[in-house]
Amino acid sequence: MEAIRIPPHPSLQLAGEPTDQPTLPSPLDSGSLSAEVPKGNGNGFSSSPQDGGYCQRLTEATEKKLANPDVSGEEPYEQINPLSSGAFSEIADAQSAAIQQLVEQRTRQLLAAYQRMEREIAQRRKVEEQLRQYTEQLEAANRCLEQYSFMAQAANRAKSEFLSSVSHEIRTPLNGIIGFAEIILASNNIEEMHLQAQVIIQESEHLLALINDVLDDAKIEVGKLELEHRPLDLHQLLDSVQRTVRVQAEGKGLECIFHRDPAVPRYVIGDAVRLRQILLNLLSNAVKFTERGSVTLRVEMLGQENRRARIRFWVIDTGIGIPKEKQSLVFQSFTQICGGTTRRYGGTGLGTSIAKKLVHLMEGEIDFESEPGQGTTFWFTVPLEICTQTPAPEELAILPESSSRAASVAVRPARVLVAEDYPVNQELARLHLESAGHQVVIVPNGLEAVRACKQDRFDIILMDLHMPEMDGYEATRQIRQLGGWYATVPILGVTADASRQTVQVCRDAGLNEVVVKPLRKNSFLAVVGRYVQQTASAIQLGGRQTPAPEPATQAAPPATSSLPLRYEEALEDFGGNRSLLEQALHQFIQTVEAQSELIHQALQRGDRETVRREAHRIRGGAANLTAYPLAALAGRLESLAKEGDPADALRLWNDFQQEFQRLKEYLPSALSPNR
Repeated sequence: MEAIRIPPHPSLQLAGEPTDQPTLPSPLDSGSLSAEVPKGNGNGFSSSPQDGGYCQRLTEATEKKLANPDVSGEEPYEQINPLSSGAFSEIADAQSAAIQQLVEQRTRQLLAAYQRMEREIAQRRKVEEQLRQYTEQLEAANRCLEQYSFMAQAANRAKSEFLSSVSHEIRTPLNGIIGFAEIILASNNIEEMHLQAQVIIQESEHLLALINDVLDDAKIEVGKLELEHRPLDLHQLLDSVQRTVRVQAEGKGLECIFHRDPAVPRYVIGDAVRLRQILLNLLSNAVKFTERGSVTLRVEMLGQENRRARIRFWVIDTGIGIPKEKQSLVFQSFTQICGGTTRRYGGTGLGTSIAKKLVHLMEGEIDFESEPGQGTTFWFTVPLEICTQTPAPEELAILPESSSRAASVAVRPARVLVAEDYPVNQELARLHLESAGHQVVIVPNGLEAVRACKQDRFDIILMDLHMPEMDGYEATRQIRQLGGWYATVPILGVTADASRQTVQVCRDAGLNEVVVKPLRKNSFLAVVGRYVQQTASAIQLGGRQTPAPEPATQAAPPATSSLPLRYEEALEDFGGNRSLLEQALHQFIQTVEAQSELIHQALQRGDRETVRREAHRIRGGAANLTAYPLAALAGRLESLAKEGDPADALRLWNDFQQEFQRLKEYLPSALSPNR
């Protein structure tokens, strides 16, 4: 029996799907209904359905049966077609069920294929979207890469230009230093040697300034530069800057103009060194790029909120100006407005860059205006905290080469102990101190410094902070523990690190002040002279000190007498305004009389803190008015109030009252119109 196959429609054939399909049974190929036709019955019928005779006979029998259903033919119809009547209907139903099953199976396959196709389409769309995003990111990355490449090329060009200009700036002073040093070594003419040594100093200063600029810029970039917050004399700072710039300007025949708003406070808290650096950077540029005309520094008080004053500084010149297309480069590091500027005027292009960064560190703002051929105006505004009371002299920041007041005081020769391990620094300190008439003893470490203090007596000690055997901090602690004279003797720390942390550690260890290396002669001697003067005044006026071992060498000569007030110096500080100075002096006298009563009562009840606080205030006010002897006694009283014998404090209090009375008696003659 042969099965009847139903081939699938080509549109339903899926890729990779087996081609064999389920088969449907033929009417002549059914298990239960199959009927084998006899191979022969004597009438010549063939039993095979493929036999053509069989088909003919079956057709004829069927036609007869249809024509006359009641008449039987020669051959029974049922014998010819075994699937007659109900049997054929059952086979048809089976075939219909099989077809239905096949349709359902194909429908499921088609639905699964459709779902797979939808998933593939969604996945393809997702991949296409990701590809689009990746393409956009790649294009953006390429643009950034091009930009970074351009920036790198610009940085390389700036670096090359910087190295070129800096190498020139370094070689030039070095050539001068080496050349003149060789000339000095071969010369016997003292006058010529002095002149040549001055050239060496000038070239060394130029080289040091260049190195400082490069280091400052690097420290600012990596966030390592910290500002100092310390009381400073703003008026003195401005005077110092004016004197420095005036020398530069007059050397070029320029007029130097200075104006300070009377409302600008004198004592503020900030970083004196960095503020001075900003002003000198801008003013030096103004002088450098101005051939004729003037350079002006103007300082204005913009306003005050609580204790913070907003102060604006103007630097105005009539120089070459800055082209419009170059103005965006003014505050960039290592950049000059044009290559010819570097060759003609010199410099590394760091001045304005460092100025801007320092102003921003001070929470200020800076900007400029310029017209080519007419000049440039830079301005910056910084907030500065106003001091609530007059700081003591030792609390004020010391300005490089600007301590004219301290330098002007007649200082007696003193015995100075220098604890320093580096031979070059030892020799430098010795030469500077001996040039001022001081006697110098040098020890190489802190241990030797303590031993020297046990055997001898010194008026002031210079202590390097980092030495072998024993550092300066521990040596200072042990010297203070000796008591007596050394409980209050001035000890100055010498270091290249002037950070706030170092200053605080020095104060905690018992040092009075920090002197920053390199040691510049004028400022260095000014600090030493100030402390020597205070000590000498205290001794002269009867301040008691517990005696230390007698010096093994010849003692320093006694101090000369001093006036209770340096009127001319005070008048200079007040801008020549006699009326204003007189008013300040009378107010000071009244204030000290009230404070004296407070101190007297505090001494009687043993209130050390009140004595210390009021003595500290008197010391600062007296020093600011140039009443140095009174300031020195107030400083000694303050020290004894912290740690000292109450009996010594009472004796010193009597000396203080005598000096205060001497000051009051001196004022009428000092303030006389005929003076």
